[in-house]
Amino acid sequence: MKDNSFWSTTQGKSTIKFVAWMIFIIILIVIFAINGKPENNNINNTQEKNEEIASFEKYETMQDNLLNGCFNYEYKIIEENITTIYTGKKLNDTEIGYKETKDGIIKYIKDKDITYKVVLDEKEELPNLYDEADKSFLNINIIFENLKEYLYNITKNESTREINYNKEGYKVVVKTDLKNITNITIENENKTYELQFTNVGKCDNITNK
Repeated sequence: MKDNSFWSTTQGKSTIKFVAWMIFIIILIVIFAINGKPENNNINNTQEKNEEIASFEKYETMQDNLLNGCFNYEYKIIEENITTIYTGKKLNDTEIGYKETKDGIIKYIKDKDITYKVVLDEKEELPNLYDEADKSFLNINIIFENLKEYLYNITKNESTREINYNKEGYKVVVKTDLKNITNITIENENKTYELQFTNVGKCDNITNK
C-alpha cells in the first residue's frame, strides 16, 4: 500500500512525468538517427553529382585527344544549295570514308599523305578528294593552329560547352561535352563547314575495313 500511495503523491506524479519524457526523448533521438543518415547521404551524393557534372576536361587536352587519337566523323560543306558530305573514321594515320555529292558517292582511303579511291577491292590514287579552297577547313591540325592567336568566349551548361572565337570574317564555334570536342562549325561569306566527331578515343569501336 505504501508503494501504491507513493505514485499518488506530488513527488510520485513528477517521477512518472519525468520517466515518460525521457522515454519520449529517447524515441525521438532514435528516429532522427535513423532518418538523418540517408538524408545526409543523399545530400552528399547530390553534391558529388553536381561536381561531376560541372567538371569539364581542359580544352587543350580535348584538342590533343582529337589531334592524336581516333574518332568517327561527318564533315558537311554547305554552299548555297549545294552540300558535300564526308563520312568516315580515323585510326592512327589511316582514314576510311565516303564522299557524297550530287554526282554520287565514292569510297576513299587516306594512308598517311596519300589518298586512294576504292572501287570494289581495287585502289587508285585520288589527288583531289577536297577542293583546294576547302582543305584548310577540313584539316583539324590547321584549324586549331590558326585559332591559337584568336580570343574566344566560353558558354557552359551542365554537360556541354561552347567556345566562340572572335575571328574577323569568320564565325567559328567549337562545341564539347564533358570529355571531348563534338562539333566544329566555321562560317564565312561563301560556305559553312560543319565538322562532327563521335567515339573520340574509342579506338576499339573503329576498324579500317
